Amino acid sequence: MYRDTHTNSTERYEYIDIAKGLCMLAVVWGHLMLAGASNRLAYAFHIQAFFFLSGMLFRQEKHKSLLCFAKHRAKTLLLPYAAFSLVTWTYWALRCTLLHIEVRSYWKPLAQTVLAQGSAGFLVHNVALWFVTCLFVVETLYYFLCKLPPWATALMCALCGGVGYWMVQPHSFFDFKLLPWSIEAAMTGVVFYGAGNLFVRKFPLSVLYTAVLRRKGIGAALAGAAAVLLLLLGPRNGHVTIAQGSLGDCLFLFYLNGLLGVAAVLLFSVLLSDSLSLSQGILTKPVAWLSWIGKNSFYAMAIHIPVMVDVVWIFSHFTQQGMDALRTSWRFTFPEFLLILLLTSLWIWALGRARRYFKSRHFL
Repeated sequence: MYRDTHTNSTERYEYIDIAKGLCMLAVVWGHLMLAGASNRLAYAFHIQAFFFLSGMLFRQEKHKSLLCFAKHRAKTLLLPYAAFSLVTWTYWALRCTLLHIEVRSYWKPLAQTVLAQGSAGFLVHNVALWFVTCLFVVETLYYFLCKLPPWATALMCALCGGVGYWMVQPHSFFDFKLLPWSIEAAMTGVVFYGAGNLFVRKFPLSVLYTAVLRRKGIGAALAGAAAVLLLLLGPRNGHVTIAQGSLGDCLFLFYLNGLLGVAAVLLFSVLLSDSLSLSQGILTKPVAWLSWIGKNSFYAMAIHIPVMVDVVWIFSHFTQQGMDALRTSWRFTFPEFLLILLLTSLWIWALGRARRYFKSRHFL
């Protein structure tokens, strides 16, 4: 449940799940489509938005101490991370062996599970998992920062962002992009995480939800304006990949695009959540699916890369097209995208069934 800091209730606000679902679509598309404006657009905001949304749900008072907090997040983030890394590594190794795919080392990617670095060449079996350990670092750092007055918290988050920018620049004495658990990316991530938390302190979940739905026209106009600006500015900032330490051509645009994406996603999500109250609405089922994907965004993040690799291989086998065409042309990437979403959803459903079964048998 999402506890609202304004009402202290534990009502779950569907728009947060819908927002996560929308961001997950952008993640999948960005990983699939390797070039073009749509790729740059997806990377312009999706990870920043995930950090922001995570910050909106952070509540330091739930945990008496850093140790309690670390234990809780280790159970909910690090243990699933290790499990998914091991399982997907096993599948990757078997797949490479059966298909006679040449690899430099089978064991090195497994060992890199401990390093959990998201830059190029690491976690080749499931690179998307870098975000999980990075989020753990971000949350642990913010646990200390949130104890400060809001103005000091904002200042320290900004300083962390400055340090993060310095860390990803080329240095002759050390490559900070080799740090474990993507610490250099976490310094950038804490800016958006802190922004999300400070925002929800000022505008709690219930207040934002009520305000947007009371003035749907204004909310839709603001969402549309943010989306249009993002469409115009997002692709203009060059290659952005937080995991690899690339923040684009302009640092100002990097942060502006991230915040524009957050605004568009949040506002559209609140408006879309209203359709869930309509039992026969056109958008009801698609929005319910988006909300479900958002609720299971960890599973989606952990599963979609292996699924994507298989889908592209299948398309390559039947179309006799090379990888460049299959991952840069809309006529191939869009059907691949839909199939990836379908198969990922089926895997999430199966994992959910398995989890409920084992919990009913008291194994979990």
